[in-house]
Amino acid sequence: MELQLIAAGRVVPFVIAALLPIVNPLSSAPIFLAMTTWCSADMRQALAKRIAVNGFILLLVSIFIGSHILAFFGISLPVVQVGGGLLVAAAGWRLLDPREDQLTTADATPWAPDEIIRRAFYPLTLLTSHSGAGVDIRCHYARR
Repeated sequence: MELQLIAAGRVVPFVIAALLPIVNPLSSAPIFLAMTTWCSADMRQALAKRIAVNGFILLLVSIFIGSHILAFFGISLPVVQVGGGLLVAAAGWRLLDPREDQLTTADATPWAPDEIIRRAFYPLTLLTSHSGAGVDIRCHYARR
């Protein structure tokens, strides 16, 4: 038992180091802040927690059953990569070109907790917790 704990202790830093470029919190933080400018601090904290849970679940599902989901719908990996790239490009364009019709902090009405859960997955989870490296890693596992 002690030998297994020592082996697990040696592997954990490598797992964290491998997941860090996938989740990429340093580049995701400014995107999250820009997409939630209308939020209060409490709502932003609730959204961040929900995005972390959603991102973890999405990563696990895509690693373990992602290839089966793609096969069921008949979607090829290049289509997923192009679609993901277009999604990220569209979101980036919206961040670069803010429209006047977007809510400001003064105009925003607070979301109810169920509304936070409903809206936290898209666009926030998909665009902030999964960088290009994450898509490539998930596609690599889906090929197996």
